[in-house]
Amino acid sequence: MLLVEIILSLLFLNSIHQSKCQNLDATMLSNQLSILTNDVLGVQTMQDILNKYDYDNIEKENGGDLADTLKTSLQYKYQNAIDVTKQLVEIVKTSISSNNEMSAWPQCCEVSLDGFEDNHQFKQPTDFSKLCTRISSTASAEPHMLSEDAFNEMKTIYNQQNVLWQFYGDDVGGLHQYPTAETLDCVKYDARYRPWFIEAATPMPKDVVLVIDRSGSMSTEHNGRTLMDIAQEAAITVLKTLNPSDRVGLVSFSTEASTPDSGCHSERLAEASAFNGLGLEAEINNISPSGDTYYVNAINLAFDLLESSIPENQFRSQLILFLTDGIPTDSKDAVMETLLQRNQALLFKVTILTFGFGIGIDESTGILSDIALQNYQKYNLTPDTSVGEIHPGEYTYVSNPDNLRASMASYYNFISGAGTHNDILITVPYADAFGAGLLSSVLKPVRINGEFRGVVGTDIPLAEIFEDLTYFKQGEYSYAFMFDKKESVQGRTLTHPLLPLTQVVTNDYSIYVHITTLERAPEFKEVYNDTISNIPDREEGQRTFVADKIIARGDTFGEGVDVVSVRTTYYWRQVEGTTLVAVLALVEEDIAQLFRQEITGNPFVYHRIDIWKPSGIVACNHLGDYATDTSSVVFMTADAYVMPTNHLEVPDTVESIKEYTNYMNGNDGTANPFRDGIRDEVFITHLIDDTWLSDVNNDNVATRYIGTANGVLRFYPGFRMNKYRDFTNEQWFAQAVRSKDSLIITASNFDSFRASYRPTVSLSRAITFRGSSKIFGVMGMDITLDYFYKTITDLYPDCQDSTYNCFVMDRSGYLIVHQDLLSNYKKTHIVDKERLLSVDLIENGIMVRKACINYQDIKRQYYYEITDIEGGVHDKLKSIDCLQYRLQIIPRTNAVLVIISFQLNCNYNCYCSPLNCVSEDPSTCECPCAENEQLFDYCDFRYNVDENSAPSCSPPLYVQEKIEEATSVDGLQTCLNVDCSVKSTLSSCSSSLVCEICDESKCKSINGNCQGDSTKNSNQTGGKLVAVLVVIAIFAVFCIVVVVVYIVRRKKAQKETKQNPDTPDEPTVEPMYLDMQEDYVTNI
Repeated sequence: MLLVEIILSLLFLNSIHQSKCQNLDATMLSNQLSILTNDVLGVQTMQDILNKYDYDNIEKENGGDLADTLKTSLQYKYQNAIDVTKQLVEIVKTSISSNNEMSAWPQCCEVSLDGFEDNHQFKQPTDFSKLCTRISSTASAEPHMLSEDAFNEMKTIYNQQNVLWQFYGDDVGGLHQYPTAETLDCVKYDARYRPWFIEAATPMPKDVVLVIDRSGSMSTEHNGRTLMDIAQEAAITVLKTLNPSDRVGLVSFSTEASTPDSGCHSERLAEASAFNGLGLEAEINNISPSGDTYYVNAINLAFDLLESSIPENQFRSQLILFLTDGIPTDSKDAVMETLLQRNQALLFKVTILTFGFGIGIDESTGILSDIALQNYQKYNLTPDTSVGEIHPGEYTYVSNPDNLRASMASYYNFISGAGTHNDILITVPYADAFGAGLLSSVLKPVRINGEFRGVVGTDIPLAEIFEDLTYFKQGEYSYAFMFDKKESVQGRTLTHPLLPLTQVVTNDYSIYVHITTLERAPEFKEVYNDTISNIPDREEGQRTFVADKIIARGDTFGEGVDVVSVRTTYYWRQVEGTTLVAVLALVEEDIAQLFRQEITGNPFVYHRIDIWKPSGIVACNHLGDYATDTSSVVFMTADAYVMPTNHLEVPDTVESIKEYTNYMNGNDGTANPFRDGIRDEVFITHLIDDTWLSDVNNDNVATRYIGTANGVLRFYPGFRMNKYRDFTNEQWFAQAVRSKDSLIITASNFDSFRASYRPTVSLSRAITFRGSSKIFGVMGMDITLDYFYKTITDLYPDCQDSTYNCFVMDRSGYLIVHQDLLSNYKKTHIVDKERLLSVDLIENGIMVRKACINYQDIKRQYYYEITDIEGGVHDKLKSIDCLQYRLQIIPRTNAVLVIISFQLNCNYNCYCSPLNCVSEDPSTCECPCAENEQLFDYCDFRYNVDENSAPSCSPPLYVQEKIEEATSVDGLQTCLNVDCSVKSTLSSCSSSLVCEICDESKCKSINGNCQGDSTKNSNQTGGKLVAVLVVIAIFAVFCIVVVVVYIVRRKKAQKETKQNPDTPDEPTVEPMYLDMQEDYVTNI
């Protein structure tokens, strides 16, 4: 009975908590946030303004016409680079053939830096007044120096054409480069061993197997290095000459032969991508010498790799590069017999190049010559030449081991057809070493009287080539992309919205994603097959079907993606003169645009007020930024400009800002650098200024802003923005567009547009055209995190009680506000902070684990989604489990309100290692994480996915950390004129952008002195005091009840014992209930 009464007492006390929690209705918070966005941000005011203006439904252009326009633009840009390359060939041929005295151009590593200037195109200092050279220490002869006339023609080309580097790599080891750029190394660079040179000289794809001797004698030293060190250097040089259309394998041998232990490299050839190259380079460096020199094992294993990688319907040169420092330990007859059997099985398509060096080898070593020449008759062997023609190679004796690298890297001279090709070649994209993003080279061999004399080329920045594709916008779901149909890289995607922007790629290790991996609809495979069929009437066409569109749910990988299925028409066109295919994916969406407005006043202030500001605009210090509070300012994303890439690359100047201002303010005769409709949006958004400027000293608000789908962003206070920013892809904007009737709540360390002293919460909402569901844009504001939490505790005073834990998270499970994160906010997932709750949500199917594929990192990324709950509430307040809580979706928002009232120290397992998932089990409690993608085939370098596989992850948002040197704010008044000393409570002080609490519980300006009266925290300190007193009183009552009940029952038991001495003792309380009592008392 005593146990029952104790439990009843506990349940009675717990019911007090339940009744309080049940009064915490999330609708109250939803309503309060709506009032806040209307009164402070002016959402309804802006909607009323829009309702006064007419708009027009734009008649969409015919998709076929758009595709033709796109094709024409791309064709012009590529043809321009092709024409430049052809001109360079003639320039070089004329210079070589002329009898004019050669010029003496300086080495690039020795040029004077006096004429160098920073250049936005080249992303480094350059000098356009001279040509420079790089002559390798391994040059086989004195390179030809181009004439002064050749140099002048290169300058003319640069001034007239939109290209980057112009260069000529000759056939003996020299390079000419224009313009001049500083380089630290000249003598180690040899153009003949670079992928672009070899691809132009021998454009057919190659299969190369490197066979390296690792016998004990390779530990012999030469000039301070072992022969193994020298062999490793030579093999890595060969590896770096290969391009992504080639394939490569590695065999090392001594007594036994072996391939790399792990991955597909152990069984077959791998694509010679930069990523695979890194792995093979590490394998080469790990080879260590020991044992004897058995050739047969090595030959067998090399042919095993080739046989397991026979290409389908594709001609590839096949080479074995065999390197050794000794004659075979096994029989020479066995070596040649093995070679005959294996190569004959491959129709004698394999060419063998042998390289001998070291003291155990000389130029008369017959077996190495016989292997290279495939001299079977010498060993009484008769090849069946009816199956195919033998392709003899060559034995190279390297008397000086230091020259091994140069000798091996010249292997391309023995490739079938080497030096006979004369076509233009466009390389696969690669990352520029100086940060210019992805480039592609247009190359052409130089041949005089049939003799190969080198390769010329020019680089083209793909950001400019692809800008019509990258910045194509027509509605929310339409987009454009391009892929290559060239046989050696067939299907490789060049640009697509699911891949990073070309101008921000920083390395060559990005995955060459096949287009059918990104476009997975079965019907698109039919489109793809048509484009690669090489049937003339299928080089262009159109097809309509339902396809999935991937939409990012947030700014970090852990927030995942949404998948939307929409009816889409695909229009494709092959760019003439290339193997490139451009595709438009158009969704039938209505597009609205304002009628042309009559500009009144001066609605335009460009955001770079640190460069130039109109009269009347006064600068101030906004949280350390050079800013203004006399007007809002305007920023426009790159796709608001007619020439987006040019806008990104060319720095803003006083002149350019004045031109923008004159055009926007309606001055006649000013050139228009913007797309249609941009000026009208600038004017309309200007009309919200009166609302914003009427509340200039609201120190709970960091920034107010309105952005349009076309890329116009107006914000207040005004400060400079990063021009690479595309706010239309950010969470606050994109989610508001997709959920136009919802208020979007997001959180970050900093406000959406600048670095703030305080963590902030963004509140954003879509606004529409008059009488329409068509979205004009999104309004938002950033309020301090403390102010958001104060709003919650003001609405729900019980949340100030230490017995409760109230917090808000988004539908991906990331915490927006939590009492533990107020002083040191960082983006935190609920699994990391509230693990017991996470276990319960996962077990009840409320928080569901999902996955997407990150192609750039070859990872499968896991994230969570809070599912729709019947009635919007999941109530476990009456639960007798380890946890009592109430979860309620905040109506008309993307967020969830949670109140935890009671939890025990129950056992649970949760894991948080974002870079390394613990389990694939969806029921596992684990933070958002990533693991290696099992569907990726490293050898073929592609994903084996279909329409049922996990969706693509969205690419990471790119925001450049800094734009330029910060403008000094010394001497400027602060934009927010707030007297912190008059703050009456601690919560109002901590909610301010510019105030902070002193140790003495006083409120002061950030970086100011502790002065003023102590704050009276009526909301938090007083509330918590009352809560503590209530808890103490309840606890006292509880103790009295327990003691009284216990005494009464004990006296009764003693009386009954005297009356009935044989009655057994009162049973003891079960330990689990004692634990529950102890935990409960601890919690209250």
